[in-house]
Amino acid sequence: MRQTAASGSSKATDSFDINSDAWLRTAIRETQEDGWDSMTGRRLLHALRERCRIWAPAVDRHCGQDVPTTDAAELLSTAWLVLDRSADKVVDAEHSWAYLWRAVRNDAAVQCTSTAVVSESIVRRSPSDARTMATPVRVGNAGWILDRSVTTVYGSAEAAPTSGWSPALQGLLQLIVHRGGDQDFWADAIDQAVNTLASSRRSYEEHSLRRDPYLRGILGLSPDQLSALSALLIGTRRGDRARQSLLLALHRNPAAVEAEVPGADRRMTTLLEVDLARRGRAGTPSMSAA
Repeated sequence: MRQTAASGSSKATDSFDINSDAWLRTAIRETQEDGWDSMTGRRLLHALRERCRIWAPAVDRHCGQDVPTTDAAELLSTAWLVLDRSADKVVDAEHSWAYLWRAVRNDAAVQCTSTAVVSESIVRRSPSDARTMATPVRVGNAGWILDRSVTTVYGSAEAAPTSGWSPALQGLLQLIVHRGGDQDFWADAIDQAVNTLASSRRSYEEHSLRRDPYLRGILGLSPDQLSALSALLIGTRRGDRARQSLLLALHRNPAAVEAEVPGADRRMTTLLEVDLARRGRAGTPSMSAA
């Protein structure tokens, strides 16, 4: 939503109750036309601020956090960003306030899952501490490939450590291992996935994960498997992230299992197809089972 010179008129918004969907739709359209510094823009911002004070404890309850954890001012920023990128969807929704609330709640749930992923020191670690990745090189007509000889891969002495992981992330790895996954392989995959998600733009997390060259080119995970891994970690972009994240469920309850999270069992099956394929090629059991 753009910003323009201030306007002294509140226009059609005075015709509706501020809590009505009609008011929200009208306010968004007028703010798009006159800018956030107009009278309508300021009234819309005030309405969002009041809503976010109510929504903040609701986000905490939805994500299984202590109240108060979510800051209302931070949630206001989230609401502003939702309107900035999706104003038309909010206006076109049958119930605009409810649509906006769900969008804000889902964005806030991404922040909830970031708490469950790893400790702050891991999320903010220096890029220099990350695994060494070679620059893609052109080899004849074979397309862009990675020089695997200088890339740290699972099973090596420098495989991804798990000592700094949160209990929830450790629990997710153990659920994967319990279903037959290779512990070293998935520790490396999850470690890289966490770093990719932590550095991705909001709402582009799954997009970034599906295109990660290490996960795709070195570990051999397919786009479908990476989508499944993303959903297990942070939920799905179009669904209720807090309910569909197995990681967040483990953060709330360390004894949580796949059956308690919608879609998690199916996603685990998709995820572990790579283990079945690798064992089929090697003709040997997994490293964890040995």
